[in-house]
Amino acid sequence: MGCNTSSEFPDPLNGIHNRAILWQKQQYEKFYWPSLKKVMDALINEGLICMMFAEGSHNMRLEIIKDLRTLKKRVHQIMGHKPITASKDHTIKDAAVMMLNGKISCLSIVSSDGTIEGIVTWKDILKWLVREVID
Repeated sequence: MGCNTSSEFPDPLNGIHNRAILWQKQQYEKFYWPSLKKVMDALINEGLICMMFAEGSHNMRLEIIKDLRTLKKRVHQIMGHKPITASKDHTIKDAAVMMLNGKISCLSIVSSDGTIEGIVTWKDILKWLVREVID
């Protein structure tokens, strides 16, 4: 962890400013993130919208903040209200096209009475493609 020039106290901004020593992931998670999280949580609890600007590769850190806010929501606040579904009679190509067109990563497979029978993910389709087409 870097130190500022005036003392030997840790410099908490070292990882987000253009200085010689940068935070490693472990340092970030142990030292920087807990303090930042407390500040962000306090601001969010006050109803404020938080924005963080940083130099370099910070997308992961911003995603963590967005993920924390999302985790506090109820499922009905983020779920799709008109889900895209398929039946087990659809082809794999049909499922892939539905997922691409709908910009979704998985499809619920439902029966004619609306009962969920399973789920197909983009990874399932990719595994099938590698196994059946490429091998």
